[in-house]
Amino acid sequence: MKKYQLTINQTSYNVLIKEVTETTVTADVNGEIHVIAVENIQNVSPLLADTDQLVAAAPTTPQVPVSSNGEVQPARVVKHSGSVLTPIPGQIININVSKGDKVLIGQKLMVLEAMKLENVIAAPIDGTVKIIPISEGDVVQQGQLLIEID
Repeated sequence: MKKYQLTINQTSYNVLIKEVTETTVTADVNGEIHVIAVENIQNVSPLLADTDQLVAAAPTTPQVPVSSNGEVQPARVVKHSGSVLTPIPGQIININVSKGDKVLIGQKLMVLEAMKLENVIAAPIDGTVKIIPISEGDVVQQGQLLIEID
């Protein structure tokens, strides 16, 4: 579970996320239980996001490459990756695609159970599933390759 202390329009809220499924989120907001319907889930990549969108985990200060002698390195062009890595340690409880399947950005690839919550892992790009090095029931570590999409 995650607990948040939020202030919206100068009103404080204590929010405890109790359960997340594909269709609902159950949250305790200031002691009152709310069941929120999930209509759409999208993974937003910092490389693809519009400037108007909030991007999770964006750095608060610019990251500038610096060599060992302290000189600033030229910027690198980063290609958006089709490597899907484990966001948190957990167990794979469902794989919804197979090698060779064509997938669309945001499409559900698999479900990862972590800390008693089901986390939907979605496709970061359109493409074809190239590699699935894990199986249902596998316990995976953070950063482990789950699927490669070309």
